[in-house]
Amino acid sequence: MHGTREPGTALDLEGQVADLIRPLVGGEAEIEPTASILAVAPDALPQPHRDLLVQSEGMSTTLAAYWHEPLELRVVAARREGKLLARHVVVVTSRSRRAAAYGAIRIHLERFEARVLAEIVDGRKPLGAILHEHRVEHRSQPTGFFLIEPNEVMRTSLGVRDGRALHGRHNVILDSSHSLMAEVVDILSPETRDPGDTDP
Repeated sequence: MHGTREPGTALDLEGQVADLIRPLVGGEAEIEPTASILAVAPDALPQPHRDLLVQSEGMSTTLAAYWHEPLELRVVAARREGKLLARHVVVVTSRSRRAAAYGAIRIHLERFEARVLAEIVDGRKPLGAILHEHRVEHRSQPTGFFLIEPNEVMRTSLGVRDGRALHGRHNVILDSSHSLMAEVVDILSPETRDPGDTDP
């Protein structure tokens, strides 16, 4: 991909994204690096991806509302080192089984009490959904948006059969004292909802 990088912030964003999606061993496969990450301005994102990404409600809540159904996780790879849990996941709609997004997340486990922690480690629900269900006070803070050339695992997970780049964002989740709970990369599936599909 080609594009003009703005000084400082664009390079920082690309480094943060690359760090989160670096190879993990476990699950189905070792995740290979991606070819290219390019920072983009929010207003350069096409719809509906702009509305899905440029928001602070949280990706789990936003995608569940967009697809009109709850979400589940399929863990592709995971690694736990002390109080850090790094994971690559596919976010799947629970009824239609659509792959809605590919995610890479680094979770600070010490920020959570036992009942919440057990569900996080279980790996069946998105972090945002767990936090909402347990009424854990938190805030999502997107730090940047990007185009990415997906690797083979991402393409297979999201059903991408051509060479298209995908849209995504880098996000941090903070607790009530502004401490970092998790750092997340969300990469949206190219599949979009039928405009006439309004059923809950």
